[in-house]
Amino acid sequence: MVIKDLKKVYPIRYGAPVQALRGISFSLPDRGMIFVLGRSGSGKSTLLKLLAGLDAPDEGHIFFHGTDIAALPAGKTDEFRNSYCGFVFQEYNLLPELSVGENVALPVEMLGERQPDARVKDALREVGLEGYETRKVAELSGGQRQRVAIARALVKR
Repeated sequence: MVIKDLKKVYPIRYGAPVQALRGISFSLPDRGMIFVLGRSGSGKSTLLKLLAGLDAPDEGHIFFHGTDIAALPAGKTDEFRNSYCGFVFQEYNLLPELSVGENVALPVEMLGERQPDARVKDALREVGLEGYETRKVAELSGGQRQRVAIARALVKR
């Protein structure tokens, strides 16, 4: 992924606009783990939302495999996000009416895969929750819920 001259400004009703990103450029490797660090209000969440196509930059480009995702129409941005992005939200965003396995399988099923059971088991094993497939989210501790959210991101590979 290549990011070029990315800018994002949030207008404020009363006062000066907030410049969340001021023309940043960098490249990400194809594989590996990336950590985004910074003080509160420095633009970390804004950057992640832009990279995932959840928000659009005011200026700049985000190239993924040669395609500028910042310029994609809404439907294509959804396809990109569903196919290539996994999220672990601070509040987990698990569906309490679904089992652990159903929560983890959800993103893969949304892509049309009908029997993701093996992938779900593998993802749960990776986070230390093997055998939790049928448990309800409400029965889990906060740390276990967080690991279910991580498994849900991992299941998309």
